[in-house]
Amino acid sequence: MNNLKQLLVLNHTNLDRLRVRVSTCKSRLRVSERNERTQFGPYASYWDEWCLEAEAIIEDLQSDIAATLHFASELKEFIAAIEAENSDSGTKEKRISKMQKLTLEALACQKDMISITDMRLAEHRAFTHKLLLVEAIDSLDD
Repeated sequence: MNNLKQLLVLNHTNLDRLRVRVSTCKSRLRVSERNERTQFGPYASYWDEWCLEAEAIIEDLQSDIAATLHFASELKEFIAAIEAENSDSGTKEKRISKMQKLTLEALACQKDMISITDMRLAEHRAFTHKLLLVEAIDSLDD
């Protein structure tokens, strides 16, 4: 049973990691929305593409968060039900074992979600640096 509780904590840790990534993307978007150069400058269409990609990342993250939150909620309810149950230990242990396997699979999936998001964020960051570099070089020509 303690193992399931530890797995629940790991689910919540992954949930927090996903939320931090959403916060990061939203922060980047807010900065871009307040910057006139990105909205109306010569490279505004590229910044629009940049914004669309950030919004797509946020949308995917919100979907990942919803799935992770739902699973963590179901796991929490399972743990509460098992603790309240007074059935024989054999049946109880089989159900706990199945839930542990399912939870480990969910954690692996969450790890993949975080990894994919980190890769997308790194690509987005590189795109940001390229845009800023092009703008800087262009401003030198003026």
